[in-house]
Amino acid sequence: MLLLHPNAATMILLQEDKMQHTHTMKDNLLFLFRKSFSFDKGLFVSVIARVPVNILIPLITSYLTKYMTSITLGQTDSGRFLAYVRSCSVTILALTLVNHYAAAKIKYDTMFVRLRYLGSISD
Repeated sequence: MLLLHPNAATMILLQEDKMQHTHTMKDNLLFLFRKSFSFDKGLFVSVIARVPVNILIPLITSYLTKYMTSITLGQTDSGRFLAYVRSCSVTILALTLVNHYAAAKIKYDTMFVRLRYLGSISD
């Protein structure tokens, strides 16, 4: 006899006193990602955008520090140094704004995705 267990999170089939798992954790996560992507594509763009932004901000800051040490050693002129500092600062500011926007979008949109998912499985 084949019965589907009512708990959708575990997805267990009961068959002749034997428990058999039909889905692995990976399958369940992929299912949730596909459902979430179908509900809100902008949320996935925000999650993917945060990864390079969180890598680039410290990287640009370290290059700025390296360049500042070269000016103290007298290897760079002041005009070029100011242009470099200005461009790095504007880039860091823009990346920080993107990071904060993406973090806020993730924080608030995940709540709505959860609610829509719960609504779809209760139908």
